[in-house]
This record gives sequence, C-alpha cells and structure tokens, in this order.
Amino acid sequence: MRIISGSWKGRKFSPPAGFRSRPTSDRAKEGLFNILQHRLDLSGMEALDLFAGTGSVGYELASRGAQRVVMVDHHRKVVQFIQQQIRQWGMTTCEAIQADAWYFIKHTPEKFDLIFADPPYEMEDVRLLPDTILQHGLLKKDGWLVLEHIAQIHFDHHPHLMFSRRYGKTMFSFFRDQPQSSSEPLSAPNS
Repeated sequence: MRIISGSWKGRKFSPPAGFRSRPTSDRAKEGLFNILQHRLDLSGMEALDLFAGTGSVGYELASRGAQRVVMVDHHRKVVQFIQQQIRQWGMTTCEAIQADAWYFIKHTPEKFDLIFADPPYEMEDVRLLPDTILQHGLLKKDGWLVLEHIAQIHFDHHPHLMFSRRYGKTMFSFFRDQPQSSSEPLSAPNS
C-alpha cells in the first residue's frame, strides 16, 4: 500500500501478518481523492477517519494538507500500527484513537469538515451510519461525509445524499450536512 499524492507521496506501508482490516484499494482510493480534490479544498481541513483500519485514507488526507486528521478504530493492534506509522513519518497533524466508532460518534464534542467512514462490509447497521453521524452533529457547516460500502447497498432516497460512485465492488456515497434540494442531482455516473 502507498500514499498516492501530496507531501508524503510514494511512501509505502505494510500492515503485519494477521492484520484485521480490509483496506480501500488503491484504485478506489485514487477515484475517491480525484472527486475530493476537484470539489473540496483539503488543505487546512479537520478530518475524521472512522473504522480507520490501516490508516490509508487518513494518511492520504494528511499528505494532501489536512490540518488535523483523527483516525478511530477499536482494534488495539490496528491503532498501534497507525501510531507507529504516524511516528515513523513525523505526521504531527494525525492522531489515532482506540475507540468503538459508534461510541465515538455519540460522545465526541468535536466537529469535522470531512468524515470518511469505512465500516466492515458485513456490518449490519451500515445504513444507520449517515443519520447517526448527522444527528450527533459531527459535521461542520458544509461538511462532507463519505461512506464506503458494498455496491448492493443504496442510499438513493436519503435527503442528505449528494451522489454515489462505484469502483468494482466498492461504493462511495457522499453526504452533506444540508439536505439536497430537489434541483440537485442525487447520483452521478459510475466511474
């Protein structure tokens, strides 16, 4: 795995054997960041990476200029790996927190410009994540939530959905803190 662009471009990282995580593929991550770079100014942003896994998306956000990146995962070894990478690369804008993502969502007083959530694909409550995050006020005004999920799940009628993009078996659904007006498109063509 590698960082695709930004100040840490080309840095490679390999989680240890037996690592409990399903990382976002480089192809999907590249597609995701093409969308984000063309629609948002990532520099100076405060971002949250929920179900952080390898930390791949969090590192990418930091590399592209995010002012602060909080990575949350409930597996101790996962968080230790992320903390090791942060120290090794000197990513002073990043921090890793060991916590259950649902607990963190419901109890953090913080707000973020961008939230990326990549829960386990088999997680039963994935459809509840957007509403839970929005109801607990984790997004700043005009903030974005990106949810990675399997392509079989759709949020087409969710009032906060902006659009979705598919990369193989992976789907990214993009939500905004404000409901979409009827004149705005709810979906965009797949890449």
